[in-house]
Amino acid sequence: MIRTLAAVGAMVLGTSLVAPAAEASDPTLAIVTSDAPDRPHLVPSGSSFEAFSFRVTSTEATTNVTVQAAGEGLTFDDDTLTTGAISPEDSFSDYFEVTASTGGFHTLTLTVTADGAEPVSTTLALWAPGGTPLPGTDSLKGRAYGWAGTVSGVVGESSSRVTTMLTFVDSRYAYIGLPGRGIPDCPAPGCRRYYYDAETGLVQVGNALIGQVLGPRLYVEGLTPSESDTPDFYPAAVLSDSVGRPHERRYAGTWSYTSPDYPDGLVHERLALTKKGHFDLTYRFDFGRNTTLKGNYTLARNGELTFRNGRGRVVLRGTFLVREDSTTGDQMPRERGIWLILAVRQGKHTVVDGNRLRSR
Repeated sequence: MIRTLAAVGAMVLGTSLVAPAAEASDPTLAIVTSDAPDRPHLVPSGSSFEAFSFRVTSTEATTNVTVQAAGEGLTFDDDTLTTGAISPEDSFSDYFEVTASTGGFHTLTLTVTADGAEPVSTTLALWAPGGTPLPGTDSLKGRAYGWAGTVSGVVGESSSRVTTMLTFVDSRYAYIGLPGRGIPDCPAPGCRRYYYDAETGLVQVGNALIGQVLGPRLYVEGLTPSESDTPDFYPAAVLSDSVGRPHERRYAGTWSYTSPDYPDGLVHERLALTKKGHFDLTYRFDFGRNTTLKGNYTLARNGELTFRNGRGRVVLRGTFLVREDSTTGDQMPRERGIWLILAVRQGKHTVVDGNRLRSR
């Protein structure tokens, strides 16, 4: 079934159809979804539901517009949605709440009917965690992506920053999240088996993520957080911020980041490095005060960055990754910037957080 994704009109990759035009006085319907019909979409199983939105239009005024949802192995909060009438000047928009009873791929079909019109349908490819893994054995080794965005806060507060990463460590494992002490050797905590089929571009990471390779970019669902004011439980993201292990052991430059949003997490970082191995680091969490450290640094091949004070004592560890040209793989830290992730001890816990820093 997965191999058919490479063909036009395949069952798993959806298609959006418009009915052939009838007589001039007859309405012609069209239905489109907010989710791309040629991408895989994540759907939960069990008691949680994911919303899939649609919009119906008509070339002529019509009545009794009905949209019905169907799909083997899928359950709907309500499988039929109706509206009284639409005209060319307006449309019918709504969404279905969907869950899966089994893991793996499913096909969601939405069919719209109306008085005097030919029915039309559109399909979406849905994937639920569990079940048999995607039958892909190809490799994405060396690819890594950073993602920085915001999520809405509670009423009265502005949005707050959120960052994460997805790193394909080798031909079998990917690491989800911000690595606190360099890119790890997998298997290790945070590592997940991935399955990639180069023919279709589909990639599954553990039982958490589904996506599709788009040249140097990666479409993925399940990685980034949901906005609190939207019905999407699994928002989509197109990852394009390529990062890589440092090609050098010493760097010279100054990079910084300050969050313009509600202060949550590591809201400020400023790092200066010299070719002689000296560093000057300032960072701040939440509403707290700046912490400044100076001394010497060592940088490992996996990006682990170790900070030592003047006496040689380790005072902090983190990860230093360089932003790359997604096509050529060239690293230009001064022009493109870096990612700096810190593993900071706070009480009995170690907090791992980081940002995309730009050169100063």
